[in-house]
Order: sequence, then structure tokens, then C-alpha cells
Amino acid sequence: MNLRGSAAPWRSIPLVAGLAVAMLITVPVGATAAVARRSPQTPGPTVTFAEQPGAIPNYILPLVPSAYCSVNNVEQLQYLVYRPLYWFGKNGAPVLNASLSLAGVPVFNAAHTEATITLKHWRWSDGQPITTRDIEFYLNLLTQEKSGNCYYVPGQFPDNVTKVVVRSATTMSFYLNHAYDPTWFTYNELAQITPLPQQVWDRTSLHGAVGNSDEEPGGARAVYAFLSAQASRVASYSTSPLWRVVDGPWRLTALNNLGDATFVPNPGYSGPVRARIGRFNEVPYASATSEVLALQAGEVDYGYLPLNALSERSSLAHKGFRFSSWPEFGIGYFPINFNNPKVGPIFRQLYVRQAMQSLVNQTEYIKTIFKGYATPTYGPVPISVPNPFTTAHERRNPYPFDPGHAAAILRARGWRVEPGAVTTCRRAGTGAADCGAGIKIGAQLNFNLQYASGNPYLAQEMQALKSDFSRAGIAIQLSEAPFNTVFGIAVPCRPAQPACAWQMEDWGSGWTFSIPNTYPSGDFLFRAGAATNAGSYNDARNNANIQASDVHGISALYQYEDFLARQVPVIWMPLPAYQLSEIRSTLSGAVPQDPYNNVYPEIWTLGHG
Repeated sequence: MNLRGSAAPWRSIPLVAGLAVAMLITVPVGATAAVARRSPQTPGPTVTFAEQPGAIPNYILPLVPSAYCSVNNVEQLQYLVYRPLYWFGKNGAPVLNASLSLAGVPVFNAAHTEATITLKHWRWSDGQPITTRDIEFYLNLLTQEKSGNCYYVPGQFPDNVTKVVVRSATTMSFYLNHAYDPTWFTYNELAQITPLPQQVWDRTSLHGAVGNSDEEPGGARAVYAFLSAQASRVASYSTSPLWRVVDGPWRLTALNNLGDATFVPNPGYSGPVRARIGRFNEVPYASATSEVLALQAGEVDYGYLPLNALSERSSLAHKGFRFSSWPEFGIGYFPINFNNPKVGPIFRQLYVRQAMQSLVNQTEYIKTIFKGYATPTYGPVPISVPNPFTTAHERRNPYPFDPGHAAAILRARGWRVEPGAVTTCRRAGTGAADCGAGIKIGAQLNFNLQYASGNPYLAQEMQALKSDFSRAGIAIQLSEAPFNTVFGIAVPCRPAQPACAWQMEDWGSGWTFSIPNTYPSGDFLFRAGAATNAGSYNDARNNANIQASDVHGISALYQYEDFLARQVPVIWMPLPAYQLSEIRSTLSGAVPQDPYNNVYPEIWTLGHG
């Protein structure tokens, strides 16, 4: 295989192991661009946006480790200042938005083994053009530090790219190891790319010279280590020269360790919509109660109501706010740790997971806890937002609430079921009437479940779940911790690792299929080895189904979906609306709200009430 391509007359970019890059023309690197700088905008009003309790932005580098892969870091920090190659979400619909993308729609060859992208003529805030060199820089860092990227799945991007040929400063082609469905490859693979400002970031120290270190494996690793270390210094985001060069509609001017963030318009933004407000503030709150008080005092322009404060709708309406439920294109669940050395063998039994799922009373939780502002989750594809991906089988709910059925399943497999107490294994072994491999006599269905603090509805749901599980003798020991703690603990692990002590973690929502995971094929969540496969679920047939859906499109996706809905790789839970928004009536452009959890303050205007 010729990994370098056929670029004999031209300069070849040195290869970074694992991803071949060939150059067909010389791209000027670090050259000063001649650009007419736009005049700064006339200062406009400030809009204040309330952050969810405990969910504060704390990671800015667009190569995101699993522990930081959350809405508060990606959609509500990074995407404001660093735009991904392709943008998704348009007028509230989960679709590709070509006008907000940095590149035109990719062109595939007839065999679907080559994809060519052409950049639009966007610029960095320092006036430099965004070029294929910035994409190459991203690819070189990614290839050397794949485990540091929460979207990495072994065998997929960039592993499935055999060669990249840079044809010009704006055009490059990706050669693939076999044919892929173009929609999937665009939505889940090319969407992962975020051009990075190579002319500023290709260094190994804050005051060191910028070079081409990324073109060698060791250099790429050193650059990534430096950038990752700088990204851990949250208080320096607004002052470090690294983060001042952006390509999004906003630039960050302040962020502290509490989560207070201030953005101002990027005067060099080259996208189609320029901000009309003068400042965008994201403000943290220790609890939903304190956020509601801020709403009532008029200190917030775009906030939310917790479910236990819906009675405030009328009062806020009189104060000039409008109510809007914010749905998201996602699924509700919490992961269970298949590799936990104590309870992992129990979770690996399909019948146990089926029994547990039969004890989740989603209909009742939606009615009584979420007051109707939630949708059920019955499998791995969303039913929360209209889309073409969900099958009739998944919509019907393979495991309706039935405590008697759950208890019968467990009894048939050798467990002494004791409702209100703790069910124990009385027949060890791997036979059809035994508890299963790795489960000893006397083992208990007694699990630890930690959930995110600060959300009253989640606390109510966890108490209801604990009660319902007890009806089949499954004991749940509840505890709570801040959102970032819960989210950061729930990561893949090996049984011998200290980090594998967690059993069940619930951060309160599940997963939103947002950029760069907008096609719900399961690659990021349920494929073996995926960085966001928190519970380390691994099933050969499921892996094959995912691979087939990546290649053959929607019909294969349906097969994956129906199989995994029955397999219960996580505990499916209701998906609440992302939030019940209260938006100042004079703030225009904020609805419809984006199903991928993005915010668009650049299109907002704030009038006078």
C-alpha cells in the first residue's frame, strides 16, 4: 500500500504514524495573511445565560478526554469559540447545517471509499486563513493521542483512514479502508474534525517558538501534552495567548474556577451571522433554587425552571419571561460497570439486566416526577425528537414495568427473591437454572448508585427507582456528588484498576447525539473500546451490527437498534427535557432551541421591555 500517495513533484509532509498524509501543493505555514480587518462592533447589550447546577465549563481544548466530554464543555464553551468542520442543527431540527459549516458538503467517489472536502474561506481571529494545514495539525495530534479523545472508537476515525491527500490550502481527500455510508461518515467521522490554529498552537511551551513539531510522532505527543496541561489551567483561559486566536463567533474574555464565563463578539468572525449583542455571560448557580431567585430578580435573561418550581411560570410571565421546553436529540440512561470486580459478573448476565429494566417505571416517572416534560427511552436511538432512525419495535418498549415478571426471571435463574430485602444467589453455576458465570452462592443483588446532586427531579427519580427495585429484592445504596464528579467517575476501566470501583453512576440525562455524534449508530456509546462506552459493554453481535450500520446505512441501523434495545447495555431511563427554559420576552432568536444543546447567542437580539 502506498501510504504517501503520488506527490513526487511536490513537498511531502512528514508522516505521523498511524495516519498517512500526502501533500500536492505547498501550503504556506505561519505566513502573515493580507486581510482587511473588520471594525469592532458597536457595543450592544449583555445577555446572561444560567448554567445548570454543578455543570460548569472547565475544558477548552477541542480534543476532549472522556471526563470532560459534556454539554457544558463542548456545546456551551468550545463551540462558541472553536467551530467544528461541520455544523449540525437548523431551526430546531437535527440536520446538517451547510451554511454554518467551515467546509462544503463532502464529495464521495462512486465506491464510497474516498471523501473530498473543500474549506470555505474562513479566517482565524488573527487574520490567518483557516487551511488544510490546520486540519492536518488536528489529525496529527489526534492520531498520537487517540485515547485522550472521548469520541475515539478503535478501528474508526482516524484508524479507518489509510491516506490523506492535501490538494490545496482549501481541499483535501480522505482515502478509506473500505466503503462507508456517506451519511454516517459525514455525520460521525468528518464531524469529529475541528481545525486548530497551527500557527499559534504548534509549540511545546507557552513562550516557545511555533514550528512544525506535530509532523513527527514525538513532537505531536509533546504538543498535545503541552496543550492539555494548559487546558487544565481554567483561570488562565482568558489571558493565555493560546486561547485568544479563535474562529467562532465569540471569544472568551473571562472564566474562573466557579464557572463564571464572559464572551464578547469575535470581530474577525468570518461566518454568515455576526453577533448583535455586546456580551454573553454564562453564570453558575449552586442550586436550582438560587437560579430561580436570580430569575425572579431579573438577573438572568435565559434561565430555567426546575420541575419543583413550575408554579413560578405565571409570576415570571408577568415579569416579562416566556416558557419553552428544550427537547434534545438523545437517550436517557445510566451506565452499569460490567468490569467492576465485585458486581460486574452479575451485570454481565442478560437476564439480570432484563429484570432490572422491567423494574423501571418510566411512564409513572414521566407523569409524577417530570410533570410530562420527558420522553421514555426504550433503546439506543432517540424518540424524543422526530427523526427517521427509530423503529416501531423500540417505540413499543421491549421491557414494560412489571415487578412480578422481574422476580420470576430471577427465581428461574437460581436467586432467592426477597422483596423489600436483598435477593441472594442460591444456585451457582452456568446452567439454564443457575445464577451464571462468576457468581457465587450468597452473592447479593445489592448495588451502589451515585447520582448528580443539585437536581431535585433526579433525587426524586432515584428514590422512586430504589423503591421499585426493592419490589424484586434488588437493593440500591444511593449517594450523590456534583455533576462533574459523577460524570468523571463513569469511564471505561479494567477490573484491576482502582478507578473501576464504581458500580452505577447517573449524571441525570444520558447522552445527546450532538456534534460530532449526530448519527445514532452507537459507535461512541456501545461499541467495544469506545471512550464513552462508560460501562465497558462488549457484545460481538452488537459490534458487528454497529459496523454494518456504518457501511450499509439505515436498514442496518434498524437491526442494530432492535437488537440492542433487547440487550439492555445500560439501564434505560426517561430523558427529561434538557431544561424548561425561561427566556426574557425581549430576547429574540432564542427559539426554537437546538436539539443538540447548542446555543446561538450570535443570532440573538435583546430589545427593551
